[in-house]
Amino acid sequence: MKKLFRKIAMLLIVLLLLPTLPVTTRAAVPTSPLFEDSFADGLNKWDLFGSTAWRIQGSGTEAQLIGSTTLTSPQRAVVKSAMFPFSATDYSLEFTALADRFRTMFRYSSSTSYYFLEFKNTSLVELWKYPNSSTNEMVGTQVNIAAALPGFDLKARHQYKVEVNGAEFKLYIDGTLVTIFTDSTLTAGGIGFSLKSVGPAVSLTMDHVAVHSLAAAPTTAMIEHHPVTEIPYNADLPITFTVADATYHAGTIHYAYGSDPLDQMIQLVGSSGGSFLTKVPGTSQSDQIRYYITAQDETGNLARYPESGEITVAIGEIVPYLNDFEAETLNTAPTGWTTGGSAKVIQLPDGSKAFNLNGSGSARLNLPMYQNVDNFVVKFKVKYERTSTAQQNTWRFRYRATDDLNNNAIEWATHNSKYFIMRKTELGGNYYIANYVKSLLDEWHDYELHVSGITHKLFIDG
Repeated sequence: MKKLFRKIAMLLIVLLLLPTLPVTTRAAVPTSPLFEDSFADGLNKWDLFGSTAWRIQGSGTEAQLIGSTTLTSPQRAVVKSAMFPFSATDYSLEFTALADRFRTMFRYSSSTSYYFLEFKNTSLVELWKYPNSSTNEMVGTQVNIAAALPGFDLKARHQYKVEVNGAEFKLYIDGTLVTIFTDSTLTAGGIGFSLKSVGPAVSLTMDHVAVHSLAAAPTTAMIEHHPVTEIPYNADLPITFTVADATYHAGTIHYAYGSDPLDQMIQLVGSSGGSFLTKVPGTSQSDQIRYYITAQDETGNLARYPESGEITVAIGEIVPYLNDFEAETLNTAPTGWTTGGSAKVIQLPDGSKAFNLNGSGSARLNLPMYQNVDNFVVKFKVKYERTSTAQQNTWRFRYRATDDLNNNAIEWATHNSKYFIMRKTELGGNYYIANYVKSLLDEWHDYELHVSGITHKLFIDG
C-alpha cells in the first residue's frame, strides 16, 4: 500500500507560558526539645483535671491522643509542671493534629491564667486569654487561615507550630506563617490542649507534641532541590530533592494546578541517603503547576522548601504545527519526524512535494510539545493507493499514542473497506469506537480529526 501525505496542519489548545525563577532556601528546624510526647507511654505526662474526654488510641509508634466531648465547659489536658515547668517563658510549641474544633493553650499556670488559640470548624482561628480572671477576653481579631493557606481544612492532618516570644505569638501551619498575635499580659506558663462544645460534639486527634527552646541555636536541615522552570505541555513534573539530615525519612509534595488551592499531596519515603524522587501528574487543563516540599523526622520536626511561598512551574506552550513538505529535502524524513521503512519526502508528477509512506513505512512526529497532546484538532490531506495484491493493506493514523500497544487510531484497510476509530491497550485487542463504511482508495481527500476528552470526531472533505 502506498500512502501520500500532502499537507498536515495541527491546531492545538494554546496555553500561556508563565516562567518563574527558581527559589533557593534552607529550612531551620529546632532540636533538643524541652518537652516531647508521642503518647507511646500513655497519659502519665498530662493532667486531665478529672476529665474523661481524653484517651490514648493505639500503642507504640501508632499511639495517638484522642479527645472528644459534647460538654460546654473546657475539657483540659495540660502537661504536668514537673514535665514542663510553668515558669517557662519563651518557646516553640509544635504538634501534628486533625480536629473538628479545639484549643491550643500556652503560658498556662492555672485555670484562670493562660492564653489559648481557638481553631473553629471552618478555617478560623482566634486568640483568647484568661488574664488571672475567670472571664476570658479576646486578643486582636479573628483570622481566616484560608487567606494564607487556600483550601485549608481543619479536619485534615496538619503540622502546627506556635512560637511564643515575649509579647509576640506566631502561628505556623504546614510550615507557612499564618498570623502574628501580640499581647503582654501573661509572661510565663506551660502548654496544653482543650475541647469545648458549642452544641455538636468536638474532637481532636494528635500523634506528636514537642516544645523547643527559642534561645538555643537550632541546627539546620537543608532541603536541596533544583526546581525546573518549565515542562512540556501535559507532561509529568519530575521532582527530586535530598535532605542533609538522614533522620528526615518522610517527605510530602504539596501541589496544585493553576490557581487551585495547594491541597493535593504526594507522600514519600526517602532512601537511606536522604533522597526523594516523584512525579506530579501532568495536566492539559492549566498553564502552571505550583508546589512546595516538606520533610519530617521521626520526632515531628519539619523542614520546608521554600521556607515560605511556593514554586511555580510553567507548562509549555502549544503552537500550531503546519507542514506542506515543500521546504523539506527530497528523499529524507521531514524535520521533527522519526521514520521507519522507506518513509521519505518525494516529488509528485505536478512538481509539488509529499510525504510518502510505502510498503511497511511509518512516521512519528517527535517534537516535544506534541508528545502529550490531549484535546486537539488535526487536519491532513492524504491519498492511499494499493500497491500489493495481499488480502490486507492497512493505513492508520495514530494519536494519543504512548507506544504500539497503547494508542488511539483511525484505520482503513482493504480487507474490510471501511474506516474505524479505535483504541488499543496493552491489555489486549482493539476496542472499536466508531466506523464509516466507504472506500476512498486512489483519491486525495481532506481529513479532519477533533479529539476532546472522550469525544472523537472524524470529518472527511468537510
